[in-house]
Amino acid sequence: MDPTLHTKRLALLRPVPEDLDDMLRIFSDRRSTPAGAAEALTWREEAEGVFQRWDRHWEQHAAGRYTVRLRGGDRVIGFAGVDRILGTAGRSCSCPACSNTGPGAGATGTKPLPQS
Repeated sequence: MDPTLHTKRLALLRPVPEDLDDMLRIFSDRRSTPAGAAEALTWREEAEGVFQRWDRHWEQHAAGRYTVRLRGGDRVIGFAGVDRILGTAGRSCSCPACSNTGPGAGATGTKPLPQS
């Protein structure tokens, strides 16, 4: 089964190793990832560890975090999906375009990046 999801505006795809630079770019930017968040990154090796954890989650549960792009675009604009936390499903969004940091946002809810 293809895990790709599409909305009117977005394409959500299972992350691949080629997304590591984008993971580091997004998760190292403190404007989008609060300090102390599980995915607040500084080094590429940390991004590799996060990717490996997400990939194992996909292998075990056939679901997980998605790479988010504008539909028809190549640039990664964020990451969103589900995690399994202590036996319960939790939603989380790490998309700079998403300001959902309230209930249900998960530990990695983010604030929007300024548009440049």
